[in-house]
Amino acid sequence: MKVQKTYLNKLYEKAEQVMDLYKKFDKRIELIRPSLPACPYGCRDCCLTDVENIEASILEFFPLVIKWHKENVLVQKYEEYKAATESSLCVFLQPDHTLLPQGGCTIYEFRPLVCRLFGSSALLKKRQLDYLACKKLKSQSFDTAMLPIANDFNDKLITIDPYLAVKKYPINEALKKALEYVLSYDYFFRATAS
Repeated sequence: MKVQKTYLNKLYEKAEQVMDLYKKFDKRIELIRPSLPACPYGCRDCCLTDVENIEASILEFFPLVIKWHKENVLVQKYEEYKAATESSLCVFLQPDHTLLPQGGCTIYEFRPLVCRLFGSSALLKKRQLDYLACKKLKSQSFDTAMLPIANDFNDKLITIDPYLAVKKYPINEALKKALEYVLSYDYFFRATAS
């Protein structure tokens, strides 16, 4: 049982580290938000993109999956989302404007890094900043030099756990793999403890 707690503590620590990274990014964005192009109220265009074009790592879902583990709903959530890879849209998208008028993410606080970066960061390519945003936002002019560099935040994510952070999957598949990862270790340590 001690081994299980030790390993689970390591998973919990990784989730906390990822969440800390998200909070640092969010604080940085809050400082420059008044200068950033704003998404149109209620816009869901980026979330309406096919999931094959929105990639995340397993580690990006750790804060959410560990939250579910703490709440003892991990198996239930796995059953709910295990067919997620069959959907062409993100499973967390609420397309109904009347239910979530400000935006469509049902897990906004726990959304993965890829979702945080889009619309509020730049990618460094060949010493040039490329604003990571949709056409609507790119059409507005502003100083991209103030944007956080997406590469830096992705590198910080990789330092938390390279194995779980380097490989990217379509967003729904990344969620499923994160659920399976935590469930498999939880099951293994429960089985060996009995």
